Amino acid sequence: MKNIMCDINRLISMLKNISEAIITTDGGGAVVFMNSAAERLTGWKFQEAEGRRLDEIFKLVDEKTGEAIENPVERIIHKKTGPGVPDSTILISKDGGKIPVEDSSSPVVDDDGNIIGAVFALRDVTARRKYERALRYEKDLVRQYLGLAGVILVAINNNGEITMINKKGREILCCTDEVIGKNWFDTFIPERMRDEIKTVYRRVIGGDIRDVEYYVNPVVTMNGEEKFIAWHNAILRDESGKMIGTLSSGEDITERKKYLERIYALIGELEKKNEEIEKQRALAEESLKLKSAFLANTSHELRTPLNTILGFLRLIKDGYCDCKEEANEFIDYAYNSASHLLALINDILDLAKIEAGKVKLKRREIDLGKLFEEIENSIRVLIGEKKIKMIFEIEKKGKFELITDRVKLKQILLNLANNAVKFTEEGAVSIKAFPDTTKGELTIDIEDTGIGIPENQLDKIFEPFVQAAGSTGKHSGTGLGLSISAHLAELLGGKLSILKTGKDEGTVVRFVIPLKLKEEEPANEEDSRD
Repeated sequence: MKNIMCDINRLISMLKNISEAIITTDGGGAVVFMNSAAERLTGWKFQEAEGRRLDEIFKLVDEKTGEAIENPVERIIHKKTGPGVPDSTILISKDGGKIPVEDSSSPVVDDDGNIIGAVFALRDVTARRKYERALRYEKDLVRQYLGLAGVILVAINNNGEITMINKKGREILCCTDEVIGKNWFDTFIPERMRDEIKTVYRRVIGGDIRDVEYYVNPVVTMNGEEKFIAWHNAILRDESGKMIGTLSSGEDITERKKYLERIYALIGELEKKNEEIEKQRALAEESLKLKSAFLANTSHELRTPLNTILGFLRLIKDGYCDCKEEANEFIDYAYNSASHLLALINDILDLAKIEAGKVKLKRREIDLGKLFEEIENSIRVLIGEKKIKMIFEIEKKGKFELITDRVKLKQILLNLANNAVKFTEEGAVSIKAFPDTTKGELTIDIEDTGIGIPENQLDKIFEPFVQAAGSTGKHSGTGLGLSISAHLAELLGGKLSILKTGKDEGTVVRFVIPLKLKEEEPANEEDSRD
């Protein structure tokens, strides 16, 4: 018994000296013990409070509502259930002071399990409540700052779950606070990039990647719109330094990106235009060079037959002819030179008309066979002593009707035939026609076994003042024939092309025109020389 009393006294001594307010009651709820902390908290001395009920020495009220709270000891003694004392409990002390408190209580039972009293503990939480209010104020202040930020602010934990998102973030992503707790990657990252970005984040969490300070990636808003965000990132760590997630600030650069893309596109277009301008400038310079060469060449081409004409006429005029036959020979030389001069002048005039857009067409039905005969008769003189075989063929698969400008067609074919003969010393020159009534086209191939055209000159062979075989020697000329022919071919609705060529391998020039030329204005007779 003595030992029991010693233990009881030791226990009472401990209760008297602990910092928490301890009050014990009997089975009727009357105070049987109060320690020093309880006396200070309630303002009652134990001698004053002993035997009194708890609700007589202090009251508990709800700080939020101001309503009285039932004494917890009463609830224990009478075994009541339901909500206990709220967190916002205020103790009204003897002098009317209001003290924020937290309580805990438990029953005292005898050996038979009967409740014979209660132990009631109170803690003064004034300092903690003050700290909590200050902390709430700081948090509210931070929330206000975050709300004022003009960028997305989002915190993500190690599992990729959203733990915080600010007002601007919700506005840009078209979401509400309901996204808190959702997986960031599954909610806002485009599906095509989701696995890749998840992998990167796992490596960041694992410490494999340290440099994640800045990057740009698209996000998908809750409305399904895709936006580009430029992110600045920071690692979040707990007190021990362990990584617990990331905090990211993101700026919506969607419009800026579109603007930059438009600028880059405009720059690309400007670069292309500059390239085109540079090409045009180079072509213009080349054209000037060609025209200069043409003027020099044409001057030579004009003077040569003119000097020949004047020379032979002077011989005849001054009586240097020994006989009539010699005079007739001189006249033939002069006539041939005059014909050459006329052809040259006609070429220059034709090119000038074409470039000025003054060439008009006269449509008529044409007998292609008869036209071929005329061309053959015209070029036989040019063949002279050359060992060249002439071939003219029309592949007929049923009847066909050819309606176009006869004079221009003849001029084109004569030019092409003359060129073929001019650059062929031996072999054959063939002109073959292939009418196709299904397509409504006539294809004419002019093939020779001559010197061919070098590959590096194919792209400019139809330009004026250009001669693929050179402009001196026995193949000299102004270089206008093919250019005039190409322009006339276009006027007739057709096209000239080099089908086959190669140095010393001959050439095939293909001329394709419609069988029936579209309606044009009637031509003046002077525009359709025969």
